[in-house]
Amino acid sequence: MGISAPLRGQSRHHDQSAIENGPVAFGLRVTPSRAQTYQAQYRKGGRARRVSTGRHGKITVDEARKLAKEVMGHVARSENPAEDRIGKARAKYRLT
Repeated sequence: MGISAPLRGQSRHHDQSAIENGPVAFGLRVTPSRAQTYQAQYRKGGRARRVSTGRHGKITVDEARKLAKEVMGHVARSENPAEDRIGKARAKYRLT
């Protein structure tokens, strides 16, 4: 994939992504701090959704691609993995 890290001095909000289109939309996100994260991308409810599958260096690109295929399997079953992760994170901090 042809992606470079954002230049120093750019706004913190200038992440760069390179997405491969294919059976599974899979890509790499690079932040201004040079963190590299593999992602699966899909559309749900008219919006593009991204789910991180792992950090570069902690998992291989093949492992990340396999996880992206699993994410797409959930999407095929009419699930929404991005919303599920958000719901779990919110539940962790809910007061009872």
